[in-house]
Amino acid sequence: MAHAGSNSRPETRSTSETTTACTILELVFQKRFNGSEGFHRKFSDYENGFGSVYAEHGLGLKYIYEMTSRGSYQLRSNGSKGNDVYGDFSLQPGTNYTLNVGSRVRSNGLLSTHSFSDVDYAPVGNAFSTYDPDVDRASWSNGAAEWEGGWWYNACYYYINLNGLYQPGQLDGRAMNYDSHYGIAASTMMFKILYTSEQGCYPVYSRLEINQLSGAIEVDLR
Repeated sequence: MAHAGSNSRPETRSTSETTTACTILELVFQKRFNGSEGFHRKFSDYENGFGSVYAEHGLGLKYIYEMTSRGSYQLRSNGSKGNDVYGDFSLQPGTNYTLNVGSRVRSNGLLSTHSFSDVDYAPVGNAFSTYDPDVDRASWSNGAAEWEGGWWYNACYYYINLNGLYQPGQLDGRAMNYDSHYGIAASTMMFKILYTSEQGCYPVYSRLEINQLSGAIEVDLR
């Protein structure tokens, strides 16, 4: 069985954005749909990756950082109720994997007031926090321990806690939620990546670079 962050094949999805020279793929880095994998975990798990890429998983923050460290990427977040797309997605260098994300560029089925980037307590600009270590902005509490997840917590969070407890339909601030405090049944987070063909196109990553990145990630681009 392949595990995220260790000789795995991250899920990729082709989009309609193709040319004769290159193809845009969406690389999935978080996927949840049945509660089989716990997401209230230590920091090293989130950094290195956990779970199976064929089931629920987190790809690994260090790999997401490496793959978004050059080029321009969009973040797509899907929940049970709808989805959002944001521009300028990346993680900052350093051990905290601080979230960079631009404004929402497209939304379907979600309230405009609940956003990764445009509201108070949004994830943007925050370090990734777990119960060990606690690096959120709240000096009075450990947000990851209180909300039982690992996330880009601000002093708290505002209706986006996609690594919370798997409790579909339950009104609980600790639940995996998006757009409300009711738990949702499924979540997928991904970013767009450019596959460069032999014909050219200004490269972001070549097939070889994707397959050999850190010697750990193999992306099936057949």
